[in-house]
Parts: sequence; structure tokens; C-alpha cells
Amino acid sequence: LYESMIQSLMDAVYTKESLQSWTEEFEGARRLLLESYELLTPMVYDPNFDFLYQMIDSVEVIPYQLKKEFMKKMFEGRVMELMGYYVPISYRRFCALKKDDLIHLYDDTYFVETEYSQTMGLTFERHEYYSNII
Repeated sequence: LYESMIQSLMDAVYTKESLQSWTEEFEGARRLLLESYELLTPMVYDPNFDFLYQMIDSVEVIPYQLKKEFMKKMFEGRVMELMGYYVPISYRRFCALKKDDLIHLYDDTYFVETEYSQTMGLTFERHEYYSNII
């Protein structure tokens, strides 16, 4: 391929018509994306979604000991950091903890009142703070 031929090849590929066609196709895709984006909403808690938790056998909870940090980051708008606070537990464990009144719902988020450590995770024993109150 001679260097002198490159410009003529470029002119053949990038004609005014092809550029116009590509621009129209791009703008159509862009409009569709923007329209779709406006329809997206986050999943909001609904008590009728318990069947979903049963099907996937997992519920994400936040240890009560981390609630203060979690809420601070939430109010600061640091949404991506919030995901690090969630701990998945089985649906059966969730139901047992809920029956023992150790699960509390606040603003679409479940908090669990059991012991938690960075190394061991959730121990499923009542948090000592709550044991001292009773």
C-alpha cells in the first residue's frame, strides 16, 4: 500500500453520505438511550417481594453496629460506598432473626441486631448492647 493511496481510500470510505448515515444512526441510538435512562428506577422495598428473597435464598442486611457509618455515608451521597456494608444472609436465617425481633427495616434497608466483626462477619448472637438493655 502506497502512502499516496491512503487519502483516496479514506475519501472513498468516509463519504458525505456515509458520515450522515452514521451520524443519524448514532443520534437515534443516543435518543433511545436517553429515553430508556429516564425510565430506570432503583428497586424499592415492597413487602410483596418476599417471594423474590425466597427464590434467590438471600437477603442483604447491614449489621446494626455499622448503621451510624452507613447513614452518614448515605446522607453524604456516597452511594457506591454503601454496598460494602451489606452482608448477605439466607432467607431462612433472615426469617428466624425477624421472628426474634432482631431485624429492623429503616428506609428500605434491613438492619440486623447481631454481633459483627470485620474478621468473623455476623455471628448471629444478639448484639451485647441490646442484651444489656433487656
